[in-house]
Amino acid sequence: MEEEESRSNRWRSSSTAAPMTLPVDLAEPARRLRRVRAALSEGRPIDPEDAGPLIAAIDSQLIGGSFEAEFGLSAPGRGKRNARRALLIEERDDALRSMAEQIGTEIGDANSEGVWDVFEALQAFADYRWPALRDAATCPPELDEADALAWTILQGNGGKPPSRRWLAEFFRQ
Repeated sequence: MEEEESRSNRWRSSSTAAPMTLPVDLAEPARRLRRVRAALSEGRPIDPEDAGPLIAAIDSQLIGGSFEAEFGLSAPGRGKRNARRALLIEERDDALRSMAEQIGTEIGDANSEGVWDVFEALQAFADYRWPALRDAATCPPELDEADALAWTILQGNGGKPPSRRWLAEFFRQ
């Protein structure tokens, strides 16, 4: 019994070790990849700050390693958010704040008028516009500003509009 308790305490003490240090900004590698893509598509040279990690990732891939891991796109551990997902969530959050500013009503608890307005706008977009637009890799340029914000929010939320309760909690933070 004493040996079992000792093993249990050993496990507890090791599980309280300091958490692995994560990059401060998980979305930065995805933003870097977007900057590289934009430079290449526009025929501009790649920024030297972005070129270094890109070269290292390509070299890693060529010797049998992982491009994603070397470039910083991989999740920092099992079940953790990867750079692409972190960027989608960051963009979703920014779009939610912009949509609330655009609607212009006060955001408060789950039953406040502002939360209802944002919720209804997202629900309407999800019902009527999203089915035709959900396969787009980037926001379609023909959308007006409100629809572009709604597209970004749904894209970052897995295609589903957030609930009123979730929106209220989001705006409380």
